[in-house]
Amino acid sequence: MREIKILAFFLILALAISYINFVLADAGGGDAGGGAADSSGGPSGTTQGDGASGDAGGAGGDFGFGTDSVAPASNCGNGICGDLFSSVCIALGYEEVCWYAEGGTSCSSGLVCNNYNRTYENCANCQQDCGACCDSNTGQSCGSCGGTVNCDGSCSIPTPVDYGQSCGNCGTVNCAGSCISQGPCSSGQTQCAGSKYQSCSSGCQWENSGTDADGDGVDSQCGDSLCENSPGVSDSTKTAAETACTDSLDNDCDGRKDANQGANSDPDCCSFTQSAETTCDGTDNDCDGVIDEGCDDDNDNYCDSGMATQGSPPACTAGGGDCNDNNVNVNPSKAEICNNGIDDNCNAKTDCQDTVCTGQTGPNGVLCCQSAANCVQDDCKIESCANNACQYSNRNACDSTECAAGSYCDAAGGNCASADNSNYVCLNCASDATSGYSWTWNPPNHQDAGKGYGGNFFNSDGSACPPSSCSKPNCACYDANNNPINHKSQLATGQCCGDDANEFYKPDYYGAECTNNVDDCVWSTGDTQASNTGNAQWWCHMHEWGECKDSTIGAKFGGVTCTGTAGDNAWTPNAQAKPENQYSCTDGLDNDGDGLADCQDSDCDSSVTGTVKNQNNQPVALADVSATKDSAAIKSATTDTQGRYAISPINCGAYSLVASHADYTPQAKSIELQPNQQLIANFSLVLGTSCEADCTFAGDSIVHAACDGQNGCSFYDSTAKAACDNSQPGWARDYNSTHYIICPSGAPQLKIEIGASISCESGTLVKVTRIVVYNGKPVKLVVAACG
Repeated sequence: MREIKILAFFLILALAISYINFVLADAGGGDAGGGAADSSGGPSGTTQGDGASGDAGGAGGDFGFGTDSVAPASNCGNGICGDLFSSVCIALGYEEVCWYAEGGTSCSSGLVCNNYNRTYENCANCQQDCGACCDSNTGQSCGSCGGTVNCDGSCSIPTPVDYGQSCGNCGTVNCAGSCISQGPCSSGQTQCAGSKYQSCSSGCQWENSGTDADGDGVDSQCGDSLCENSPGVSDSTKTAAETACTDSLDNDCDGRKDANQGANSDPDCCSFTQSAETTCDGTDNDCDGVIDEGCDDDNDNYCDSGMATQGSPPACTAGGGDCNDNNVNVNPSKAEICNNGIDDNCNAKTDCQDTVCTGQTGPNGVLCCQSAANCVQDDCKIESCANNACQYSNRNACDSTECAAGSYCDAAGGNCASADNSNYVCLNCASDATSGYSWTWNPPNHQDAGKGYGGNFFNSDGSACPPSSCSKPNCACYDANNNPINHKSQLATGQCCGDDANEFYKPDYYGAECTNNVDDCVWSTGDTQASNTGNAQWWCHMHEWGECKDSTIGAKFGGVTCTGTAGDNAWTPNAQAKPENQYSCTDGLDNDGDGLADCQDSDCDSSVTGTVKNQNNQPVALADVSATKDSAAIKSATTDTQGRYAISPINCGAYSLVASHADYTPQAKSIELQPNQQLIANFSLVLGTSCEADCTFAGDSIVHAACDGQNGCSFYDSTAKAACDNSQPGWARDYNSTHYIICPSGAPQLKIEIGASISCESGTLVKVTRIVVYNGKPVKLVVAACG
């Protein structure tokens, strides 16, 4: 039973000391250990051991220590001193350092002051044990609070780290660490003291700041009636209706007075000119107390085209002609969007009918036009413009209407090609220019065989490569400027097909051949090709071939780029590579070779526009609208006086769109921007604040440095504000190397580390180490149990 009690005692002691260490510092992890002391008598009647049985070992970890076999000095005699590797000797209320050394007489300069050969005392006990001070400055002034230097070098009156700094309500920190000389309020606070409205000044003093226009002693901010805003009229003299229409007084305290139909005039004094408002002229024509209602329902400053406009009424400062007064994006100042079915600019022409859309993409992907000349021109297609939309039909194969001399359409709706770069044109469209030569296999007369075309021609005539030179379509050879490139060496007759004079097609035992002399003999494998030339699949550059395939889309090679989409890619001269969005913004490939794929490429950029209004549908000016990803702002904009904003351009993709203003509760929306999308996102904010008293935003639990000084939020100082930013209320954060703070407004507190030690008579039984989170920081907790 006695062993069980001892075990329980040391287990509880170890856990308690470990927890203290865990709270005040990041707990380090060493092994708890210990050894038994022998119990024979020592000097001065102590029971520290006589050395005969050897020192008890195991000290040196986080929690371990051992007993010394030689009695220490009297000051250390009440504690237990470790062996050579121990670091701490715990005595009554102080600590001493154990060390192997012969006894000395003085503690100064680190000498031993003890006749026992294993006790070395620290500086804190020098005066007590040796009669001398360790610090040569003892007695001199120190700090800012009237202290003097102690024997051990410390200051008798420590100066708080924040001494003299600002605190609380315009106060300062004194030598006791307290905040003194504070005012009665915090700058910016307001209150009603009875019937008087007060604001707290920058000097933290209450000052009257209310409005009492009627002089009745009650400020309007503290509950006075509407008559407060009606000079010359009080609650006791107001009338039920405006009966005096020429005295310049608001007799019924409804915010309107006298006049007739103009702004702020009282309907009680109004004379009807219209049964309903049909004219926008700054006048209350129907005497309903509202000026020009219905003139600008969408608040875009343009009056409804269905209502007459006279002069420059305040309701439509930009003029009339709004053909859709329920859509803020439709009025005479807007650009026509060519594919939305709306007359955006109110010129009575929609989409492709509007001349501004000529050459742009209209509904269903058609190209808008006014004539066939506005359509994409293709040499083997017939272009027409019907109902302002381009239409196309194919020209027949071998049609040469829009082709250069000697060229023909190589297929119905195909491309103009010469006989020397198109198998179809060569064999079906071009005429044989070398007819009349006999063909014989009897040497040496391998003469003209007419017209011919094949993938293994020896094109010694200097022609461009035929499409059959690679496995992709449109494989004619070209250079980095997209100019045709000829094989080596060049024939005087130019290309090879048999359609030119002195151009002879000669198939022989080695394959198809072409030469400019009927008597020439050339080998079908003798052709060469210049560097920086190639075709859609292969490209020659500096004696190496580069292949354009799905896995190399986006690669640049010798003045060309492997552009296109998977399954439809080709080498393209750098200057002629199309923008990313003309290939694909969604396939995960860098289709145009500029190093950016899909939404990372500005070619795929989109835009976000909209308005920010309050709960009364009034525009909120100077509101911030930010597009964020992972809490980081990517782009932002500020609303104008009409509450309008525009974020453009911006990469397509997913964002959190947040609208905020100092006077309103922020609102967030999740959006997914498609490539080249023009997204409209409107916000409606409610009066409130984005900052709370604990320095978090409304709706989250994250401390924001930007909330400092708003709605009761305050940090201890700028260092604390930087340390606490993006933490949570109540988390501990390092203030400096010696102090920590509790966020957001706690004062710095001294870091204290206490080493925990236990003695295990029969060794360590269990040790457990865990990483846990305490005050927002990961720390290591070590628990050891003894048996």
